[in-house]
Amino acid sequence: MPRAAAWLPEFKRGQLVIDQPGRIGKFVSEVAQVTYPGFWPEAAGQEVLIVTERAKFRVQGGRLHLVDLAPGIDLKRDILDRMASAPEICGDPPRYAGAVMQEVPEVAM
Repeated sequence: MPRAAAWLPEFKRGQLVIDQPGRIGKFVSEVAQVTYPGFWPEAAGQEVLIVTERAKFRVQGGRLHLVDLAPGIDLKRDILDRMASAPEICGDPPRYAGAVMQEVPEVAM
């Protein structure tokens, strides 16, 4: 499975730190294959959320709407500059709750 060019998340004092962003963007203008067309569930009345390590988006009216950001993320540098087209943004997006960004110990399988 392809990965985001060896980018590994790091958490410092409850903040997500991106020292070296991946080479591959997540929201691009053209794709080779659609594996989850978000507009279908939306058309059926279901809420569609896209959650990344950096932000949460809602698909609404065929457009991406920024819902909130991870602590430590810079909106322009870490989100907008890495997207092919800007999402809809209403005001200053809130941050994820701090508990969401805590490291979880590995569980033996």
